[in-house]
Amino acid sequence: MTVTIVTSFNKAIWDGHGKPCVMSWLKHIKGDYNLHIYMDGRPADDLPVRDNIRYFFLDNFSDYTDFLKETSNQGMPQGVPPEHQFRFQFRRFWPKVYSLWETVIDVEDCVLWLDADILVNKDFDLDGFVDGKSMKETPFTILDRGDPWGYCDSGFMFLNNNERTVWDFFDRLKNIYTSKTIFQFREWHDAYLITQL
Repeated sequence: MTVTIVTSFNKAIWDGHGKPCVMSWLKHIKGDYNLHIYMDGRPADDLPVRDNIRYFFLDNFSDYTDFLKETSNQGMPQGVPPEHQFRFQFRRFWPKVYSLWETVIDVEDCVLWLDADILVNKDFDLDGFVDGKSMKETPFTILDRGDPWGYCDSGFMFLNNNERTVWDFFDRLKNIYTSKTIFQFREWHDAYLITQL
C-alpha cells in the first residue's frame, strides 16, 4: 500500500524549521511512500530532490489565490488577546487545508499529513503502521488534544483515501473557507473546523 505524505510550508518555515524536519522524514521514515510538498511563495534554493518527492506551488492554483484575494480585508474579531490570536489566523492554515484537499482528490490510497515542524528522531516503519487492521478499517485517524482545548491536534492525520467519506470530508472543509462561512464559526483555524465537522 503506497502512502502519500503531504505537508506545506513557505520559505520562512523552510528556513526556520521545515528543512531539518523534512530531512528527518527522508532519513527515518521507512516504507513505500511519496512525499507531496506544497509551497506558498518563492521556493527555497535547497529543496531535496528524490524520485518520490513532488513539489506543488500554491500560487499556481487559482481557487487557492482567489480565496486569499477575496478575504484580504478580513481582520480578526475585536478584543482578541495576543495569546489567542492564532485561533483567527485563517490565512495561516489555508495552505494546509488546500494542500490536503488537493492531495485527497489526486491520490487513490492513503494520505499522511505531517505538519512541517514534526521532527522524526528514529526509524519509523510506515508499512507496519498502515498495514494494521484498525488502520485499514478507519477512514480518518487524528490526535485528540482533550480538555481544555476542545479540538483535535491536526498536525498528524492519517487518511484512508479508499473511503469516499474522506474526500467528502475535505471537500466540505475546503468549502467552509471558499464559501466564507468560516467567519461564522467561533474559531477560524483548521483544527477547530475539523473538530466541528
